[in-house]
Amino acid sequence: MVGLQSNALAQWQKLSMLEAALCDVDSSDPTFISTIIDQYSEQPSLKEHSVYNRLDVIDRCFSQRTVEEIISALEREDGHQSDSWIFATIRTLKKSSPISLKLSLRSIREGRLQGVGQCVVREYRMVSHVMQGELGKDFFEGCRATLLDKDKNPNVDHLWIK
Repeated sequence: MVGLQSNALAQWQKLSMLEAALCDVDSSDPTFISTIIDQYSEQPSLKEHSVYNRLDVIDRCFSQRTVEEIISALEREDGHQSDSWIFATIRTLKKSSPISLKLSLRSIREGRLQGVGQCVVREYRMVSHVMQGELGKDFFEGCRATLLDKDKNPNVDHLWIK
């Protein structure tokens, strides 16, 4: 606990020094202000298996237009390099409800351009349609497999996955 407190205190002091340095600035030039901020910034050390070390793969794969294209891109990456994260991601996506994956992808993409209020309204509408069963039985089957039987083997239609 002492190490955590020492680190937090050091970061607080650094933040206070940055605040003081920015208050002393007589310029609104973004380049000058960025230079001051850079003096107090430091790159965090990342663990070897951190997702941040995979951002290039994530960007390449998850920038695809559809869920099917995302899975195909992940499979191509898996063929080029042996990475347990890629394999586990493919396995998780293929086991998941196709309609849920497609809804989530669309929601994320739309949400990037919306405010919090619009996102909450969209999410509420999506959940309402899912709970009314308008989009199939996948949600209820997922609940059964996870919460009731705990077999973690939902019986959903995966025919769309190649």
